[in-house]
Amino acid sequence: MSEEEPPVADNATSGHRIRLSRTCKRPRNTESPIPRNYIPTGRISLPGVQLGLANSDLPGAGYGVFLRGDYPSGTRLATYSGKHITIADVNNPQYDVSYVWSDLDQAEALTARGRRPLIIDANPRFAPLDWGGMINDGLTRAANVYLHRVRDQLFVTLLTDGVSGMELYLEYGPEYWQAKYFSLPTDLRQEVAACYNLTVLGDQCFRPPEIAALRKDKRIHQENGKWCWGPPQPRANKTRTQDR
Repeated sequence: MSEEEPPVADNATSGHRIRLSRTCKRPRNTESPIPRNYIPTGRISLPGVQLGLANSDLPGAGYGVFLRGDYPSGTRLATYSGKHITIADVNNPQYDVSYVWSDLDQAEALTARGRRPLIIDANPRFAPLDWGGMINDGLTRAANVYLHRVRDQLFVTLLTDGVSGMELYLEYGPEYWQAKYFSLPTDLRQEVAACYNLTVLGDQCFRPPEIAALRKDKRIHQENGKWCWGPPQPRANKTRTQDR
């Protein structure tokens, strides 16, 4: 399938799960699905769709969400619902934004169309029957679903054709992992940094646009291929002695 973003309807917008992108440019996982031992659950999918909860294919990820049928690209699988929260909640450092989706970055365009941005927290305690908050980021396994806003609802929608037994992966985006980076296990840090091109300087983690801004302000420089704090060091002038 093409790596281009799917078309967005006139009454829909994309957004992010603080922060979550719609598409993933990494190579797609081509492993064949394996039989699953599904866990009984009362979670609700959309009519005509069957989903299942089972152990994730991702090491250490706990449970994952799987297709229990074959569905074409563009199929809406489930809603991404939860508690509607405010910007103040998102900006509160004590608030857990792990399950939050927002299209605040499109506020101007939405306002021009008479809409308001949505901020939805799909934490399982707010949406115990919803599937959206249970979908993992595949990291090196490319996203196969995205969140699609239609009016004031969000839908988990297939990016690719899906086959029964396939685990669903939703790209969380670099901002999500940046905020959690130093709480991750060491081996997962390396995978996340490589996947989202994050740069660690001391006790801080930066995304590529932030590195570009720091470089422009001459607050960092490169030494032996690595970024370091401080302005670029002037090159020493080499004088040549001439034989007389």
